[in-house]
Amino acid sequence: MASPSTSCRYTISFERSPLFIAGRYCKFSRNMSQSPWSASTDMKKIIGHSVSEKIGAPFVKETGCDVARFIASGREDIDVRMLGNGRPFVLELINPKRIFSFQRHNLKTTLRRLEDSINKNLDVKVLSGLKQITSDQASLIKNGQDERRKLYTGYCCSTRKVDHLALEKLHHKAPIEVIQKTPVRVLKRRPLLERRRMIFSIAALKLDDYHFLIRMETQAGTYVKEFVHGDFGRTRPSLADLLGVECGEVDILELDVEGVDMEWPPK
Repeated sequence: MASPSTSCRYTISFERSPLFIAGRYCKFSRNMSQSPWSASTDMKKIIGHSVSEKIGAPFVKETGCDVARFIASGREDIDVRMLGNGRPFVLELINPKRIFSFQRHNLKTTLRRLEDSINKNLDVKVLSGLKQITSDQASLIKNGQDERRKLYTGYCCSTRKVDHLALEKLHHKAPIEVIQKTPVRVLKRRPLLERRRMIFSIAALKLDDYHFLIRMETQAGTYVKEFVHGDFGRTRPSLADLLGVECGEVDILELDVEGVDMEWPPK
């Protein structure tokens, strides 16, 4: 038999199946994004200063995985805090090299130790109850996102004196269906669409003549800031409409997510 005329080269690589960690996080900073990528090319990216990096870093160090992929049930804006019962998330550890500490007899201690490490951060905390889950369970985090409800509290201002009676009457107007065009602030990176979303409940508390708090339970995907100020008439009805003032005469100064209605981690 003749020898081959050309030489062959081959490589062999091995990869482990990913690990999936489920939990809920709170974010207390008004200057931190969920992911390290900024939508603004003018904004300098600060390495390690995002929710996904703060939570993922201890797991990368522990397992030597190639990538820690962070998947959350929605996201809050960089200047919005995530409070209350936290936002559900999954951390997918791709090709982990060291998994001994994640074996059944070590798992509970390992997760508690990593949770403590994450919670040394002042801006991001994970709630107790990190849990290792399966790939099928991890996929549930994206199921039915538009049907979920979220609870918000906003600190609002008005250019004219706040009508105390108009604020009191707000809670009688829910539920409210709002129609929202893609907001101006995200139009450069998202398609122009028209969305229908529900405001299930709404209540307001007057603080002084020009400031008030608003508390709302909304359908996931509602642009809350735009609902308040009207976004140049692109959200109808807006809070301005409900209060009987001109679009832009009320605005939101600070916004907090107080709750995400989802049973997570899965049982």
